[in-house]
Amino acid sequence: MEKKLKAEKRTEFGKNASRRYRRQGKLPANILEKGKSIPVLLNTTEFIKLLNQGLLPSMKIEVELDGETFQALPKEIQRDPVTGEIIHVDLYKMTPGHKFHLNIPVELVGVAKGVKAGGALEHYIQILKIRTTPESLKEKIEVDITNLDVGQAIRLSELNLPQEWDILTQGNPVICKISQSRATVKSQSQ
Repeated sequence: MEKKLKAEKRTEFGKNASRRYRRQGKLPANILEKGKSIPVLLNTTEFIKLLNQGLLPSMKIEVELDGETFQALPKEIQRDPVTGEIIHVDLYKMTPGHKFHLNIPVELVGVAKGVKAGGALEHYIQILKIRTTPESLKEKIEVDITNLDVGQAIRLSELNLPQEWDILTQGNPVICKISQSRATVKSQSQ
């Protein structure tokens, strides 16, 4: 999946200017870097196409601005409360070697043995808060639950995470577990 956007510097500001830009097919945006904000315009169709392909908050986007190409992350997408139309985007420019805070999605992969036996899958942590550099960034964390049986759980310490990551979640919480359901209780009592 190609994740590239071309940006151009914005010269006009305010609500009226933003409406004019959106009518022209341009999406007002800001590129944030170390406390600074650069107002830019993106192609609305290209951004929506990127969004429809499954844009995650931890996905690197290659942005071209004034001949310079850099990596950025989608920080915030603002929508019109009535129409749902995208009206503004904030992108975070990544600086190599500089650590930043990020939320990484936790995705469960496979079908657990315990679920096949009638247990119920409980997924507690869908987002993991971390601090990392762009070089060690992953789009998502995949957790294989195939061998998980009824009564078993996977904790944060059991995940295979890069050593460069600073985990901002306190303790060693349960990521997911297979709990007993009525079906498993009935089958055990018979």
